[in-house]
Amino acid sequence: MSEEVRDPRGDAKSPTFGCLSADDILGCARLLDRAPSSDTELDAWVMGPLRDFVGCEKVLFAYGEIVGDQINLVDWRAWGHDPAYLRRLAESARDLKLHTSLAEWSIRRRPFLIDPEHPGPHVSAFERHKVQDHKLRNVVAHGVLNARRTSGTYFSFCDLREQPSAWHLDAVRLIVPALNDLFLGLVAAQRIPKLDLGGLTDAQRNVVGKLVDGRSNKEIARQLAISPKTVINHLTATYAKLGVSGRAELLARMR
Repeated sequence: MSEEVRDPRGDAKSPTFGCLSADDILGCARLLDRAPSSDTELDAWVMGPLRDFVGCEKVLFAYGEIVGDQINLVDWRAWGHDPAYLRRLAESARDLKLHTSLAEWSIRRRPFLIDPEHPGPHVSAFERHKVQDHKLRNVVAHGVLNARRTSGTYFSFCDLREQPSAWHLDAVRLIVPALNDLFLGLVAAQRIPKLDLGGLTDAQRNVVGKLVDGRSNKEIARQLAISPKTVINHLTATYAKLGVSGRAELLARMR
């Protein structure tokens, strides 16, 4: 029998998802079931259920574009952060040479922690000082990048109520895919330019058209008289050509 996993909280954990217990995963499902369906409901959901699940005081949702070594924010929402931090968000790009945690995340695509008192090798002195300057205490962050690593979403949770741990990494790894879909669906489509489908083949455009109509992969395959595997192949090629992370971003930008 496999040995139970324990995290710094001391609770027995299910081996199915690292440091998260079955109750944690059920709590996440309930959280996402309550996710807002409109922009007007977003604030209450973030400041209530989402913040309580992660166990933090401050939250940031962001969408950005990567150009060279710079990340330029296109759209963002923040809750609980002080005005000086928000001004800095609005005024400057993120230099990946200085933000080494972001740089490593953009390559490895794994969540990361910044604890100024116990910084890991991925945390630069610049990042540590910035966290301290804005009195963020600590940070756990993750996001979703597109296939070309040219744009994506980023979600950070600051001032964790408990000591940063592997539990926080697993928690954001579990919820961020859903947050990516939510943020793109509610916000990003308002500012992100519409996609140009001119570079797609006729077959790829036909699949995209069915996708926009709300069809599942199986329904698309049946209606176009192709195999489900061919649908997946067309979608994979389409995501790469358009530089989107997947179905959610494609649909958001097609609106």
